[in-house]
Amino acid sequence: MKPVRDQQEVNSTEPQSISEREAHLTSKERVLLWLLKHPFQRIEDLAFALKLHVSSVCRHLVALEQQGMIEQVRPPQVGTKPQATYYLTTTGLHAIANILGADPAKLAQMWRVGEGHLLRLIPRLSTFMLLHDLVSGIVAYAPTRLMHPGGYPATIRWHWVHDYMHSFVWKGTRERCRADAVLAMTRALPGTGTQKAETLFTALWMVDAGLLGGGNQRLIQQRLEALLKFRESTERWRSYSHFPPLLVVTRSARNHLLWQQCALEASTRKRVAPLAGAIVTLEPGIPKQSGFPWTLPWQHLTTSRPCRLEDLLIPIPIDSALPNVLAPRMIPEGTFQHNQDDTEQTDIIKGRFSARSHQRTESEQEALSLLGLQLGYRHLECLLQLYQHPLLSREEVATFGHLQPETATRYLYDLRAQACVEIYHTSRGKRYALSERGGRFIAMYLHISQRHMFEKEASGVRVQRGVPSLLQKIKHTAGIYHFLARVQEEARQEGHLLEWWEAEARSARRYRSQKHWHNFLPDATFAYRAEEKRFSAWLEWDEGTMHTSDLTAKFAAYAHFLETREWMKDHMTLPILLMVTPHPGQEQRVSRIAQRTLAHTSLVVIVTTQTRLGEHGPLGPIWLPVLPHTFEDQRRKLLDPS
Repeated sequence: MKPVRDQQEVNSTEPQSISEREAHLTSKERVLLWLLKHPFQRIEDLAFALKLHVSSVCRHLVALEQQGMIEQVRPPQVGTKPQATYYLTTTGLHAIANILGADPAKLAQMWRVGEGHLLRLIPRLSTFMLLHDLVSGIVAYAPTRLMHPGGYPATIRWHWVHDYMHSFVWKGTRERCRADAVLAMTRALPGTGTQKAETLFTALWMVDAGLLGGGNQRLIQQRLEALLKFRESTERWRSYSHFPPLLVVTRSARNHLLWQQCALEASTRKRVAPLAGAIVTLEPGIPKQSGFPWTLPWQHLTTSRPCRLEDLLIPIPIDSALPNVLAPRMIPEGTFQHNQDDTEQTDIIKGRFSARSHQRTESEQEALSLLGLQLGYRHLECLLQLYQHPLLSREEVATFGHLQPETATRYLYDLRAQACVEIYHTSRGKRYALSERGGRFIAMYLHISQRHMFEKEASGVRVQRGVPSLLQKIKHTAGIYHFLARVQEEARQEGHLLEWWEAEARSARRYRSQKHWHNFLPDATFAYRAEEKRFSAWLEWDEGTMHTSDLTAKFAAYAHFLETREWMKDHMTLPILLMVTPHPGQEQRVSRIAQRTLAHTSLVVIVTTQTRLGEHGPLGPIWLPVLPHTFEDQRRKLLDPS
């Protein structure tokens, strides 16, 4: 495989003062320059980018750390020992600024490596390192994957920008689009050398670190719509057909499907062609295989059809690149007018993040950022659980997180000590939700606005979004969670799998039919796999508070949802409907109304009571068939053939 070339060769538009000096830098100085442009690098990241042996990089890092030019932090990782990531100190920033003949403060502003920028990156370091792995893998195998016709390996020069953001004008208003990263690779014609690159390959990257909350569907759609607006803006008309593909990486199969739905709905709303791109699910802790990420099971962004990255990465003219991708970020005036006699070092980067994470600080924003170095991966998983499903009990946190109850207790105690969770004492016992501090930290981790996390109570206090309404119906909420936790436990005992589940707002769907908007509001939705058998189901948890008119309206909403075939956006096969009622009388009443309202549909409906559920569990012989109507009064198991 031909070696790829590093970022400096691509960035031909940088000021001459940098280009001239880069050619004469020592290996140690090149490490400093790379950390200026890309902070928080691991040893293997530096070795790959600078084409140095790992042992050489280690030797340089030890020397630079002893000289106080760099420092390290070790963010928590799943399944592996935390790896050191390195960043420049103020001393290191001044050293590289002197070499480049630049002003250190303006150089830090240009490459966004000042104190504030580094602090904002710390909670997202796990996502940041995943991006490093993805980009490095793409570039490492690009010479053969993007080879010339005839089988000639390509000479690749590359550059990438993290946290890409661009402002543009859309229909007279100022809009902004963003991506977690943009990768640019140039390929030279065979035999022309590396200085005559003719074509460009670019890709936008988005990593879904856990957008699992109730309002995140709209958030994802807004991000995709912003990219569509940029593509359709007058700024891109000249290069309209050369808009880069979007590559999306998700944590779960459920969010994988959600992104595909949002991509399709975004293009439908804007009445334009969908974004070209691909999506893949990459669960945390899965080891990288040869060819990563080229060999991952990518699918088209708006369909379930498999695709290859080679087919998406199409060569385009270099002048079609996105703004500020090949060129450096906007250069502040006077950056390269540095007074060499000025030896005073301003405290641009305070650093010492690992030590400061265990100390008290007056700045709450700083403390939140440094919290990313204190919390372990399991702590973060607990916070994400409570973000997705507020008001879980300790036992439910353990069940859904695949933890022992004692372990879940310890993690929740740690999070309580860090003021990241709140305890609510309800009629259904102690329940947990994110505190304001925990919500702000998750917002930083997911790189979303805090307004998506909170709502205000009448007293003016900010609480996690959805918690007040869930507390008002806590008996209903606890019943749904308890049912799904029982399903999870029994599935594990049987060697089965509860693939995913959603409740309350996340399970709701709003759709348009015949020029009118309609709401479909099941209490929960889940997918279950038992060896070769797989099914999905809607759950209705009835506390006996709904009258005949309410039940009729609810079943009519199901009938309309089925008639419009909107369910096919979420499911490969039609889900079944499970109804849990408080007593046999309500069970009979629900059965009669369901038979009358849903008889003309193909929906399978089965009912049971809370007493039977408590005695035998959801997989036991407790379910009474309602539809299709058989005139039999024999209960069956959930996994029995319909």
